[in-house]
Amino acid sequence: MKPKTFAAVARAIAAIENDGRLRSILRRAERPDDAFGIGESKSMMEAMREELHLHPGSTLPEECLILIAQRSVSDKAKRTHLGTLLGGSDEKTRRMSGLRFRRLMNARPGEDRLRQTRRALAMLDEVHPVSVVEAYLQLNDPLQARKFAHAYFGSLDFSVEKATNDPSMSDQGATQ
Repeated sequence: MKPKTFAAVARAIAAIENDGRLRSILRRAERPDDAFGIGESKSMMEAMREELHLHPGSTLPEECLILIAQRSVSDKAKRTHLGTLLGGSDEKTRRMSGLRFRRLMNARPGEDRLRQTRRALAMLDEVHPVSVVEAYLQLNDPLQARKFAHAYFGSLDFSVEKATNDPSMSDQGATQ
């Protein structure tokens, strides 16, 4: 994640944690439009649109804001790839079933993917907000979605340090 986007996400996390009303509104939001124009969402949306070169009609920033307000998301959690938390190399120990994983991967961008990601987050005890945003950005990029799948199946040696230093793990897609 780029520094400006990371800073915007950090501000949004702080605003959500300090404002119970905002947190409540975002947790109840069912559609990206429900988060439009409230609280810290404006600066986060502008930073993400600029850094990720999103088209003006994209609801990706609002979707990320809704996801980082969910109950299982905490900045006290260890920063681990979301795919790794949900999956694993052994099918019996995975938190998310293969069928639900396919639904998440095949979900249409927008409300459908938001709904499937919220369901996935509900399966976890605790996950770091930056991990949620990074994973959601991956799911919305076809090239990066493969890395999410590799992490889910346990076939990707993924570490946060590698992700922050490896240009192929950027928000813009793989350079292969």
